[in-house]
This record gives sequence, structure tokens and C-alpha cells, in this order.
Amino acid sequence: MKLWFHAGPNWEIFVGALTLCGYASFLFGWHVHEKAILLIIIPFSLIALKDRRYFSAFRPLAVAGHVSLFPLLFTAAEFPLKTVYTVFWLILFLFVFDRVAPVPERPRIFVFDRLALVYLTFAIPLIVYCSLVHHLIFGFERLQFLPLMFMSSYSALGVVGSWVGFMVVYFNA
Repeated sequence: MKLWFHAGPNWEIFVGALTLCGYASFLFGWHVHEKAILLIIIPFSLIALKDRRYFSAFRPLAVAGHVSLFPLLFTAAEFPLKTVYTVFWLILFLFVFDRVAPVPERPRIFVFDRLALVYLTFAIPLIVYCSLVHHLIFGFERLQFLPLMFMSSYSALGVVGSWVGFMVVYFNA
């Protein structure tokens, strides 16, 4: 509705509407693959650095997108590579991009920022547990569904939280 009733064409509103379509396709789709998160991440990344309000809604989505791909790389030989890559990406993404995103003209919503920070702090312990600790405690045969369930639940919370945060920012901009 915002796209059609906004005065004059606007690239940012169009990309925001496209991002909401990606969220709808991913969240309410019949069958979702891990790669389908790109339907949201790619258009959202075009406006994520518009200001910190958009960036704080993008952070949980980007982390959930990376974490959701971890079960696809499940062998012991892949563990060091995926862990080093993800930690390096998180440091680069969280610290550098936060400095690049400008401070918004409108105030940010404090609660969403803090909830996103709590969500992000659980990424590294979850990755370490699901990729290493679980197999050391239970082996490869017992409770093998548990790491996948934790990863899926964590990713689902990130995507839904990002969707709510993006809607608040998009419709109040």
C-alpha cells in the first residue's frame, strides 16, 4: 500500500516493498530451503545501510541467514573453515558496517536494538555447541536432531524478529 499511495516514485520505497515480498514468500511459503533466505537478504542489503534503524533490523536477518547454512556443512573437515569464515564475517559486519550506517533523523526504538544485541550474542555459542560440543557429549548417533532443531529455531527467531523490526521501520519512515 505504501508503494502505490506514496507521492511519486521512490527507489527506497520500492526496494522496501520488494523486501517485504521476500519476507512474505519466505515466511508463508509452503516449502523453505536454507538458500531461500536470499529472497530477503539481497533486496534488504540494498537499503540496510540507509540508516541505523534499517541496519538494526538487517543484522538479525543476516546472522540468521549465515547460521541457517551451517547444517549444510556438517563434516569435521569443514568445521574450521566455516567457523573462521563466520567469526571473521561477524566482526567485519557488526563493527565496520555499524560505523558506516548513518544516524537516523528519527529516533531508534531502544527495545528492538537491545533484543537484536541479545540475539547476536547467542550466535557464537550456538555455533560452537552445534558444531563441536554436541558431538563430544552425545557422539554422532545419539540426539542427532538436536543441533539442527537449535539452529532452525534460532534462525526462525532471527527472521521473524527482523521482519517485525523492518515493518516498524518501513511503515514509520
